Parts: sequence; structure tokens; C-alpha cells
Amino acid sequence: MMTVRRMTAILLAAIGLWSVNAARAEEVHLDFDTGMVSRFEPRNLNGSSYGRVELQTNRFCEGINGGRALDLSSRAAVRIPLLLENAVNYDESFSVALYVKTLPEAAQGTAIAGNCRYEEAAGTPGWLIYAQENGAWAVRFSDGRKTYFYRPTARQAINDGRFHQLAFSVDYANECVRFYRDGVCRAIYRTPDLGSLAAGRTVIGGSADQEYFGQEYAFNGMLDEVRLCQQPLTDAAMRIEFETCFPDRAAAEPRNRTGRLRLLEWNIWSAGKNFGRKVGLERTIEILRAADPDIVGLVETYGHGAELADALDCQLYLIGDNLSILSRYPIEQVIRIYDPVLSGGAIIRLDDKRKIAVFDLWLHYLPDYLGSITGGEKKTAAELIRDEEPTRHAEIKQILAELEPFLAGADTVPVIMMGDFNGGSHLDWTTDNTAPHQGYAVEWPVSKTMQQHELVDSYRLLNPNIHTSPGATWSPWMIPGRYDVDRQTLPDRVDYIYFKGALLRPLHSQVIDYHPVMFPSDHAALLTDFAWVETAEPEGGAQ
Repeated sequence: MMTVRRMTAILLAAIGLWSVNAARAEEVHLDFDTGMVSRFEPRNLNGSSYGRVELQTNRFCEGINGGRALDLSSRAAVRIPLLLENAVNYDESFSVALYVKTLPEAAQGTAIAGNCRYEEAAGTPGWLIYAQENGAWAVRFSDGRKTYFYRPTARQAINDGRFHQLAFSVDYANECVRFYRDGVCRAIYRTPDLGSLAAGRTVIGGSADQEYFGQEYAFNGMLDEVRLCQQPLTDAAMRIEFETCFPDRAAAEPRNRTGRLRLLEWNIWSAGKNFGRKVGLERTIEILRAADPDIVGLVETYGHGAELADALDCQLYLIGDNLSILSRYPIEQVIRIYDPVLSGGAIIRLDDKRKIAVFDLWLHYLPDYLGSITGGEKKTAAELIRDEEPTRHAEIKQILAELEPFLAGADTVPVIMMGDFNGGSHLDWTTDNTAPHQGYAVEWPVSKTMQQHELVDSYRLLNPNIHTSPGATWSPWMIPGRYDVDRQTLPDRVDYIYFKGALLRPLHSQVIDYHPVMFPSDHAALLTDFAWVETAEPEGGAQ
């Protein structure tokens, strides 16, 4: 009778992910079911205690679906990681996938697999899958110029006594790296200009630290079904593999719980860490959870994307150090536009029939038009508009030019553009609303250009009264009604959620600027709810 393990291998071979027999270096497969496995290179067996350890053989235990697994847990007398003589080419796209299991609550904080040392200096080339001390898995990789970390929280722990599928996949053609746990793509990183990840020899069950046969940094657990291949992974293949092995642990398909699609945009000011690395982050998470968004566009992510995504049970797309998108729905495709410091996007699949294109933006913080106004520079409105051209206006024109194919198809796949635009709107700075703007009425070019591309300002559409609903997002700490002191007391609406597409109808939009103790960012968040219109209807409103 064919085993489930064998059936899984044949199925994955049929869809092109793995080969059944890994005879080539481009496709390495270790299932530990039969035969001996290679370890570190043998030394001179001279009868010493060191040599006697080398004579020991690795321990095996029950693996996945009736097979056996390599046991490097605390119950194994000898815990020697495996050295791969022939690994894949790390100059090209490649993937690493494996299953791990530990004894319940087993202590962690060591390597799982990689081609560099566990305690490597920053900027040293190579990749490493490892277990954090909090029990969660993690990945570090570097081309020697830039080092990336994916460090999820204990919500992705692996030390619970069950097998877990772990994988990461480097796709040089699409400039991204994907991270998988238990059949689900948990995160995607954009990695422009990523170089080779070649380093030392590839080790399974530990790292390239070879002192005393690598046992010091050996994984405290068991490994099975280790695979390396010379191609990117697909979300469908990883889901099929895991669900075939563990059908009772299949991830539930995301479902719409409320009948609406809730978008939230927020510049989180380094995830609130200016109020404390833990306290500020906790306040940020509290606000996000209370808002209950489906899709979030973040600005100033700065190393906290994985924590925020885990807290909301979302998939993470890290566009760069600054920008990120969190989504409860699967990210089907990532979109590279302009400069990853300023922009990035994704196609998000809401269900089998509906998709949405979401873009997260941060436009340049200069010129400081609020500072010019409050600083007494006496610039005219025309001069303020002219000042915008080299930075924000030039940036948005280039971004919109690159998004033209998506905008043209917005009635089929609606488009959301949200972010911190660092500038005001011509819909607010009108001739009948000059008091809050120290007498100025300005036809700001960025918002006018958005309007010319038929992108609708969701907040102003739903809150057309600029006097009773100013919608200021800069800044939550300002004193209402005082406009004549300095930049910190001249509020403005600089964060936006724009949309285009007849299939979306905005329902509600509000500014979020409250926390019961202290709001953790210098920008308020903006939230807009949308309904999906099955039959396209004409848009109306203030614009």
C-alpha cells in the first residue's frame, strides 16, 4: 500500500515543486527513511573522547506519516547536524523547506539549518533558519551588503510537540523572499538588488559552527522531509503539501465577517517605540486591534512588521524598512513600483471571484510647507505650489504613471492608494476655509493630480463639510483651534485613502487619534469601510 508520504512526494512532483528522487544538486531531499546520512567530515580516530563521539551514530524517531525523522532533541545521546556535500546554487533563485518538531516546551535558541554561523556578525553573507528563545522560528539572510530578518512572535512557536512545516523561498526574478509556516505564506519581503546568499557549506540541524561536531548550536528537536530546490515555492504547493500530511490542521480560508471591507492607513512613528520599545508597540497594537481592519497600510514600520502582523493574524508584505501592508486576505501578487522607500503594492484576493489592488505610499517630507507658513516666510500660494514640484508632485506623477495599467482596469480590480502624503489637499485649503490655514487657500498639486486620475478621496467624499469634519491627521497632539504658534500647532490632513473602481462603494470614514493613556504616534490613523457593489453603480459625492 502506498504511504501518505510517498503520495505527497508524487503529488508535488506532478505540480513541479519537488522531484521524487533527488539525484541532482538542484533538488536535495532528505527523508531519513533509509540508509546512512552524512555528518561533518571525519577526523583522525585516535581513541580520544573526541574520537569516540565521532563513532556514534545519529538517533532517529518516528517521523511524518510512518517514516522516520532525525532526532537532535535532548533525548538523543549524540546530536550531530548533517553536512550537505551538494547543495543548491545560492546565486540563483532557491527554496528551503523542512518539518521540525520538538519535545513539548523544549528550550530553544539555536540553529535549524543554514550555510553560515549562528552567531554571525551583521553583514556576513549566508542564510539561516533558526529557533528563537521565545519558541518561534526565524530566518536571517544577507548578501554581505544588507541583512534581513524575519522574526515572528511566539504566536508562531514551534516547540509545542507537533510537527511544523517551515520554509523560505528566494525569488531573484521578482525581487522578493517568501516565508511559510504550516502551509501558509506568513510574510513576503521585497528584496531589491539582493545579491548571492552563498557562504559556507550547508548544514541541516544546525549551523556552520563546527566545534565539537556542531552540537553546541544543534537544533533541540527533530527534522523530517528536508528539501532544497532551485526554484521559488508557490503558495498552492506549500498548502497542498501540508494539508496532505496533516489534513486536520488545514488553515481556514479567510472569510468576510462583517459584510464590509475595512482599510486602515497609519504612520505609526516607528511602531510607537518613542514611547517605549514594548509599551509603545503595545499601544499601537491595541489601537489596531480595536479598529479591526482587514487591510492595513503602514508607514514607518522599521523592524516591527512581523510583530504587528502576528498580533492581527495577518499576512505581511514588507515593501521596505519604511512601508508595509498587512492583510487578512491572501496576497496573490506583489507589485514593484518606483522606489520601495516611497511606494509598493499588492493584489489581494478576497475570495474566488474578487480581488483588489492595494498600494501603500509615503511621499517626501520636504518641503516643510507648514513650517514655511508658521515661520513667517511670507510665501505666496503660487510659491508653495512651485515648491512641491521637485519632490512630492514629481513622485506622485511617476507613481501614477507606473500604475496606469492598474488604474485602467480599476472597474474589474478596484484600486486603493493610501499612505502618508506629507501634504495638504486642495479640497481642504479652499477660499472659504482659510482660518485654520493662516489665511492661505492653496490648490495643492498632489491632491489635484490624484483627482485628475479619477482617484477619489474617501474621507472627504464621506465627510464633505470641511469646517465640521477637518479630518486632521497631523497631529493628534495639537491643541484644537490654535493656528498661530508653530508647526506643531498647525494641523492638517496629510494621510489619505484614495480609491478607484465602480465595484467599491465607501460607507464610512473616520480619523482615529485616541488611546486611553497616550496616543503612540505623531500621525492619526485613517479608516475607511467599503461595500462591494456586485453591479457597478455611478459614484456621487463632493468630488
